[in-house]
Amino acid sequence: MMRFVKTVFIGLTSLSLSMFSGILVLIVGTWMSWENAEHPPLTVAVILGKRLDNGQISPALSARLDKAMTLYDEEVASYFVLSGGVPQGEGDSEAQAMKAYLQERGFPTAHLILENQSTTTIDNLYYCKLLLDSLDCKPVYLVTSQSHLCRAMLIAERCGVSAIGVPAEMAGNALEVCYEYLYEAACLAYFLAVEQWDMVNPDDIPSYNPQLKYAFALRR
Repeated sequence: MMRFVKTVFIGLTSLSLSMFSGILVLIVGTWMSWENAEHPPLTVAVILGKRLDNGQISPALSARLDKAMTLYDEEVASYFVLSGGVPQGEGDSEAQAMKAYLQERGFPTAHLILENQSTTTIDNLYYCKLLLDSLDCKPVYLVTSQSHLCRAMLIAERCGVSAIGVPAEMAGNALEVCYEYLYEAACLAYFLAVEQWDMVNPDDIPSYNPQLKYAFALRR
């Protein structure tokens, strides 16, 4: 009996590690496939926020913003949608901090569009979908960290956002980068297993409320 239990445990562990490794390969493969993609002239680049460090822009978020600035400098994107709310419910939103960062670097304020209600990646893309529809612009650039791009692109597709991925370099030391990849692998696994099945396309709901981001919430 113990031998059987041990065999089953080893088998399940091996299967779990294989699946986790596959997800990591998917994450890396996604950003690498977009790394050298052509950047055609578009109107808008969406920059996804990331939790602030005591109210300050984190190195990971500054890397996203700096990457977005290259699109502006290359004259392939002229407007930025800054997406990120206040996860702790107090202080400035991620979008506001991103705006200040870009203003300090000379980006024209009139070309910054803030989405400061979202607190998750799913919220980011749902709220941005509403903004982009009102601006009547697609496709758009979607700028985020290399490790985050795979999940962000999958969510964008489910939300009906036509996007070209723009991966920003990872920030931090080797340990911090490894942690970010492992964290994103866990988030992507959860999204594929659970979250994606509860999502709905905002276009499918005439009276769509962006605060209700899952199908089960809309059916209540």
